Amino acid sequence: MKKTVPECRVETPKSADIRFDLQPPRHYPRFRKSLMAAYRKRYPSLQIEALHIAPTSLRDTLTSDRGCSLRLTPAGLRRDHGTFVAKCGKERHFFRYDLKGSITVYKANHQIKKDKIISLDSVSEATLPFRKFGDTPLWPLHGKGLIARRNIRAGEILTKRMTAPLPDVRKHDRVHCLYDEGAVHIEFDAIALKNGYRGEMITVKKGNGRVMTGIVKGRGLVELR
Repeated sequence: MKKTVPECRVETPKSADIRFDLQPPRHYPRFRKSLMAAYRKRYPSLQIEALHIAPTSLRDTLTSDRGCSLRLTPAGLRRDHGTFVAKCGKERHFFRYDLKGSITVYKANHQIKKDKIISLDSVSEATLPFRKFGDTPLWPLHGKGLIARRNIRAGEILTKRMTAPLPDVRKHDRVHCLYDEGAVHIEFDAIALKNGYRGEMITVKKGNGRVMTGIVKGRGLVELR
């Protein structure tokens, strides 16, 4: 009698796709809070819409940011993405992040020449997507006495590096000069030949053309040497 060999059947899967179970996304609330605080401190007008944080390596074993400290370089805050180091006890973990947001800046309405006072009338507000800034945009301007360090082009975004606090004595201003030496006390007005802050040495020019030096003692006040 001939034996019947059982038929070998191969079942094909319903789908030819191979699927892997991905790890659920991890959340790092403390890192997120610290990172957002650092950005908002540097950019007061920044509106953050989203912030994604992830380890640089898929094999990273850190599951919680509890008890960890975040180390971020100031240069890393110049753009909308970067990396930081998380120190957790004796271990260090590396993370990358991406930030999405918008920032409000000031743009010059017209050319602002060097040493000129920057007022709200000379600028306009503009809201831009946050991307990258080589220098920190100036914000806010209200209530600050500032002058331009250099010529600022029309339409240019104002940054902190472009401006300086209003000096106690401005070039070409009329200043009151004092001279005291023993029983000699002299007072007269003169013209400042340069900008000067309290404690700085500047030169002034008297009405007769004589140039003298003195120390700025306050707003519009110079003590001669």
